[in-house]
Amino acid sequence: MTFLFTKWSGLFSVALMLFVFVLADPSSAQTRSSSYCDSYARQYGGSGGALGGAASGAVGGAVVGGIVNGKKGARKGSKIGGVTGLVTGASRQNTRYNELYSRCINGHPL
Repeated sequence: MTFLFTKWSGLFSVALMLFVFVLADPSSAQTRSSSYCDSYARQYGGSGGALGGAASGAVGGAVVGGIVNGKKGARKGSKIGGVTGLVTGASRQNTRYNELYSRCINGHPL
């Protein structure tokens, strides 16, 4: 009787290990093409990062420049703020795209 129990418990252990390894296999994750992930990242990464950053930077720069140096400061501040906002907005948009693309191509849930 103990021989039978030992035999079945050993088979059960092997079957359980195989089952766990099959479920934990990273290649069983959903594979996606790079063109699909590119499209996904562009769609959900948001648009207008650079333009939105430029607009908000220009407004912020104009307000600060106007407070510091009147109309002349507002003009200068809007130009500086617009360029700074353009660069930072584009950088944020690029970072978001890279995060989404990486999650997609590596098979993470979307």
